[in-house]
Amino acid sequence: LKGTPKLEKEDGQWQYEVIVMMGKTMKEVNVNADSGKIASVENTSDKEEAKEAKEDKAKKGTKGKAKG
Repeated sequence: LKGTPKLEKEDGQWQYEVIVMMGKTMKEVNVNADSGKIASVENTSDKEEAKEAKEDKAKKGTKGKAKG
C-alpha cells in the first residue's frame, strides 16, 4: 500500500482509490465505497499519479469561479 486511500466520485459512484505496490509494479485499485467490491485495477506509475493529482488540483481550483 502506498499513501492514503482517496475517496472520489468516478462515473457517478463513490470509490476509494488505493495505490498498491506489487514488487516493482504499481497498481491503482478502485474500490466501490458502497459495496466494497473492486471496480477496476490498472497499472500506474509515480509520474502518472503526479499528473493525475495536478489535473485534479486544477479542476478544484476552477470550481465556483465565474466565467467572463
